Amino acid sequence: MINYIEKNLFQGVCNSNEFKGWLLSRRWFGDKSSLSKLNRYIKMVQILARTVESNALNQLFK
Repeated sequence: MINYIEKNLFQGVCNSNEFKGWLLSRRWFGDKSSLSKLNRYIKMVQILARTVESNALNQLFK
């Protein structure tokens, strides 16, 4: 279930119009600062996924 939540959250973010627009607006393959920003964004998404996962597990085992 944990992997399912993470996969769905990650797919939801990657498939969002905001994320697609952000990727299209960046030249992140050649721009090191944009690549760094992408790395930070991915880390934030991972933290969010862990938080959602933790909250879901807490609700299941109450």
